[in-house]
Amino acid sequence: MNIDKLAKYKVIFWDFDGTVKESNPVKTDAFEKLFQEFGDVLTKKIKRHHLENEGVSRYVKIPKYMQWAGIVTTEKKISYYCDIFSELVINKVVDCAWVNGVEEFLMDNPYNQKFILITATPQEEIDGILSDMNHSNVFNMVYGYPMSKYKAISDYINYTNILCEDILVIGDSYSDLLAAKKANVDFYLRVTKDNKGVQMQHQGIRFRGLEL
Repeated sequence: MNIDKLAKYKVIFWDFDGTVKESNPVKTDAFEKLFQEFGDVLTKKIKRHHLENEGVSRYVKIPKYMQWAGIVTTEKKISYYCDIFSELVINKVVDCAWVNGVEEFLMDNPYNQKFILITATPQEEIDGILSDMNHSNVFNMVYGYPMSKYKAISDYINYTNILCEDILVIGDSYSDLLAAKKANVDFYLRVTKDNKGVQMQHQGIRFRGLEL
């Protein structure tokens, strides 16, 4: 997609995994490894559910997967599994490739726009990832879990009185599309091999990478 299509917006809300960095496979592998001791049938079920619900917090998914595995979902146990998940993904997310053209666009900011990150990754974790990437200053604001994507967008609209037509959401998951729809703002879909379901629901602009 040519970046000229982005020029008319004053604010762009970016999803992270699969939109800024090619980190979706890292998360998929981590969910599988987390429950691999319970067998292939369960891990395949978990992988399928995860891919159908990308953009949903691990704090929602992991308790569900624990129940499927027959693990008692106490607060302590959930925290334990979430901590292991973080250990599995953080360094790999930092090191993985960027979506084509995105890093250059964010760094150059050719249209002097405000960039806001919205992600299901926990707040402390995404802050640390951006710091390790040396990109903490790229985004004007960063919203991780437990802030929902829709609330981040709607709060920004309410506090700034910006027009909805001046805002764009860029993402690769149904949760991104839904947040944009609820906030009545434009949405561009980053196409991946795993989000065919979202592609069927979005008839607007799609892209695989940015052309600078």
